[in-house]
Amino acid sequence: MRSNDFHDRNSPRHPSDRRGFEYLLTLAAGIAYAQIICHRDHWDFLVGQSSRGQHFRLPAGVREESGLIQAEISGRTLIAALDALRATRQDPAAIPGTRQLASRIYERIGVALRKVDTGEADAHYQPRNDCPPVTRIIIDDRPPAEAA
Repeated sequence: MRSNDFHDRNSPRHPSDRRGFEYLLTLAAGIAYAQIICHRDHWDFLVGQSSRGQHFRLPAGVREESGLIQAEISGRTLIAALDALRATRQDPAAIPGTRQLASRIYERIGVALRKVDTGEADAHYQPRNDCPPVTRIIIDDRPPAEAA
């Protein structure tokens, strides 16, 4: 066995682990910041779950628009969210609704991060800002609005 074989198979970027927790942490670690859009209740749940984590930082850029929270969160805060949500998903003492809420938010973060890795990210461009676009994470299963 070559010295790199073990590392390559167990690397978070190895194709066999594209859905794994370590892979998502690696992707989150590379994010400068992302925009998350969700209902106030989802945001409250996410902050409540994540705020005890070592890497959680309450973002300064949080606003409410059209009934949804829009927050600019760092990759470090995404790591805290993934850690906390994964723990809640796997906690047999958590009530089913709490586990399902944690699972859904975890999955949405994971989908957005995997899109970054494949170059298919849902980007948010900030008007009047020379900053590159940021990853957009949307937690909202409502059907798209019909064109008027």
